[in-house]
Amino acid sequence: MAKYFQRGISDDRRQEVEHYAAQFEQLIQRAEQADAEAAPEEFLRGLSSDERAVLQHMHGLVDAIEPGKLSKEGAVNLLRSPGSARDIDRDGFQMVGKAKTWTFPPPDAPASVKQAWEDTTRGLSESDVFLLQGTFLPISVPGYESPSAYQGAETDYVGFVRHALAAAEYGRAFDQPWQVETRNRQIVLLQDLISHLDSA
Repeated sequence: MAKYFQRGISDDRRQEVEHYAAQFEQLIQRAEQADAEAAPEEFLRGLSSDERAVLQHMHGLVDAIEPGKLSKEGAVNLLRSPGSARDIDRDGFQMVGKAKTWTFPPPDAPASVKQAWEDTTRGLSESDVFLLQGTFLPISVPGYESPSAYQGAETDYVGFVRHALAAAEYGRAFDQPWQVETRNRQIVLLQDLISHLDSA
């Protein structure tokens, strides 16, 4: 949870998390002791409505948790700390309750890729982190089957990021004047990420 507190969380959200953190950690410990990830829906059904509300608040969910209406992945990730969700069905997204989430690097990326990402983003502003991460955000169109964003365990991440860089450099030719500064910053960040990947 330490990294969750360090980045990507507003002051209001931080206060909410701090309010529920102790209860949440107790629930996570109980889940681990009960091997709840093997049957997460059953574990969730055994919780009180107040305990499920703790999970709801910690994961920032709008709707109350209804165990019988969750996928296994959605249920499992409720029993994990924010930022440590698993992609069980390997579609590139992580269900947390009924919420579809996404992150880059993905959960199953090699440790060297995650380290390169940490090295690249260390000390960056929130806006720069979101700009770089958003470069890799898959598009999901409402009303259509969501495309798979899964990269696969054997993904060539250097090649993947180089492709993103080439696309950004190509897109620069079509940018409006107000987009130039952001595009140039995106390109610098991608180049830095490639440098860290190359040295990993």
